[in-house]
Amino acid sequence: MGANKISVFVSQYTDPFLKLEFKEKKNKFYIPRFFLKDQVWYSNENKYTFVCSERVGHTFIHFLYTGEYQTLEIDDENMDESKTWMELRVAVQVLLTLSYWRFPKLEELVHSKIESLSKSIYIYDTLLLVDEELENAGLENTKDQEEWLENFLMTSLNVALEDKSVACTDLSIFKKLRHIRLIQFFATKFFKSFVSQVLIKNEDDQNSNVESQDTDYVSAMILTPTTSSSDEFESPAWEGRSCLRFSRE
Repeated sequence: MGANKISVFVSQYTDPFLKLEFKEKKNKFYIPRFFLKDQVWYSNENKYTFVCSERVGHTFIHFLYTGEYQTLEIDDENMDESKTWMELRVAVQVLLTLSYWRFPKLEELVHSKIESLSKSIYIYDTLLLVDEELENAGLENTKDQEEWLENFLMTSLNVALEDKSVACTDLSIFKKLRHIRLIQFFATKFFKSFVSQVLIKNEDDQNSNVESQDTDYVSAMILTPTTSSSDEFESPAWEGRSCLRFSRE
């Protein structure tokens, strides 16, 4: 009988336990070696130390044992932030750390958790929280996680604009962003939306001219949006137009 056949009868639960520590190094966590066999960073070491917090680390350990998302209980009486706010912060940290720990199922659970928690938090506060975590993460290979967060924020902002929970003329919040990639993402979206509005406005004006003139010739028009003289970051004042809307294109 070949070696592969024999290995079927060797229980994975006989594997030795590995010791894991996280940033605070207050507690030691123990898991069977086979739990980590699919991780790209796994080696034959018996001890691993990670830069993420124990609160984030607990989430990974709990998932390995149960397949569920769970964070340590948060004592909001001793926190400067609300419990929901802190839970959202931890969820974003867990998501970004998944660039290192590869658990697709956990990533799906974290997505759902972030979407659920953000429903009770003002969109601009969520935007600043994500920006802060992106800026402070200091992690590599987070492209996929950042793209998901960007699209999540864009969708949430569109919903907030549609139900008028934020004012479309007040975009000063974007001056507070620090994470370069997030700034570039929204700058690109603003530009594309701006150009789209210009094209629609020009087309409407041209159609209006066609209807009001007997000639078939219509000259090209260039729209110049009216802006405030203030140095505040505001959106163009489009007469008769709805707020700018971000697309996924």
